[in-house]
Amino acid sequence: VMVLRSVWDTSAEADEFLDAYVTYAARRYGHPANELAGGLSCWYGDDTLCLTGAGGEVIVVLGPDASTVDAVLGVVAE
Repeated sequence: VMVLRSVWDTSAEADEFLDAYVTYAARRYGHPANELAGGLSCWYGDDTLCLTGAGGEVIVVLGPDASTVDAVLGVVAE
């Protein structure tokens, strides 16, 4: 499991990083996010990647399956 939690000087910088990561993920998985709920974007394939951002912070979680990523997000996004 990989967790990346970044805090940016401004919300604009965080949004720029989030947009770039969404573009990367769409290219990596070959399609747009499967799930867009509550600001959470997820891609499912051989592994699961979810990301969210708000208030100058971005959280990215990559794991072997959706249940693992959901559990990690539950802890990290508190």
